[in-house]
Amino acid sequence: GGAFPPPPAGGGGGSGHDLRRLLEGLERASYGAYQELRGTSWAFDDTLEIKVDNVQKDAFAPPTRCRVVIAAAAAALPPLTVADRASRVATGDWLARKFFDACRAAGDDQRTETGGWGGKKGGEIRIAVPSQFVLERTSAAARDDGAIELRFTVALPASGRSIEGRWCARVLCDRVPRPSGSDFAKRPSRRACQRRKSRRTIKTSMPTLQKVIEPSRRARQRRKRRRT
Repeated sequence: GGAFPPPPAGGGGGSGHDLRRLLEGLERASYGAYQELRGTSWAFDDTLEIKVDNVQKDAFAPPTRCRVVIAAAAAALPPLTVADRASRVATGDWLARKFFDACRAAGDDQRTETGGWGGKKGGEIRIAVPSQFVLERTSAAARDDGAIELRFTVALPASGRSIEGRWCARVLCDRVPRPSGSDFAKRPSRRACQRRKSRRTIKTSMPTLQKVIEPSRRARQRRKRRRT
C-alpha cells in the first residue's frame, strides 16, 4: 500500500470526445499505434479524468495501466469519509471494492478471446482484487480534498496485431466505473465504511497495546513461578 506512484511525463490529451475520436481513428491500425496514449490525460465534463500511465506493447503483454480521477464535487464524499487518515484509508478500501464489484457485475472484468491468434482479444477492466483486510491501497485513494483516484488496468482490444479502435473507445469512454459518495446515503455503505475505519484503527493500535500487555503477562508468569 501507499501513495500513487508518479505518472510518466505528460504526452498530451484532451476531452473525452477527443479520446473517443482518436481511438475510433485507430481502427485496424498496427497495435503499436496504441503507444500514442502513453502519458495522456482525458477530461470528461470537468468532473472526471482518465489518465493513461503506461501502454502495453502488444495484445499478449501485461495490460495497460490507467487511473480515473474524480473531482471532489462529482465524488460527493461526505466530510466524515476524509476527516483523517484512518477515514481516508477506509474510504479508499471501500472505493476499490465498489470498482471491483461494478466491473464484475457488468462482466467488464472478463477477457474476450475468440478465433485463436488472429481473433478478437482483450477489453477487460480490472483493479487489484480486494483482500479481507482494510489496507492503504495503491489501487484506490480518497484525497483529503475529497477527490477520488482509482488505479486499474485495461487490456487494449485487438484482432491479431490490429487495433480494435471502436471497441477500445467503448471500453475507455463508456465502461470504466465511476464510484461516488452518493452511495454513502445508504446506511449499509456508511456502516461498512465505519467498520473498516474501526478495524483499521484497532490494527494500528496493536503495537502500542502489545507493549502494555507483554510486560504485564511476563510479570504474572514470574509471580506464578515464585508461588510454585
